Amino acid sequence: MAIVRTELKEIDPPKDVQETMNKVVKAENEKVAALDFANATERQADGVKRAEIKKAEGIKQAKILSASDSGIGRPDIIAATIIELASVLTWLSLDLQTV
Repeated sequence: MAIVRTELKEIDPPKDVQETMNKVVKAENEKVAALDFANATERQADGVKRAEIKKAEGIKQAKILSASDSGIGRPDIIAATIIELASVLTWLSLDLQTV
């Protein structure tokens, strides 16, 4: 008769080895969670940035249309709009650097 296969039913590693393995698994899970949180924060900041840009572009377009509806191509309104848009973009770039 030949032994073809053996099977271990239960393996209990020493307590310190089991604790070390648990710490490794916990550290890996925490690393994945931290990366997920960082990605979510970055996506949220990007969304806020895009929303502010769209808002500033909408304000700019409204002022341009308002100036053209009055029949006057008013350089002062266009200049104020450009300054306002630059201010929003500067604020966004400073805000994103802190994220």
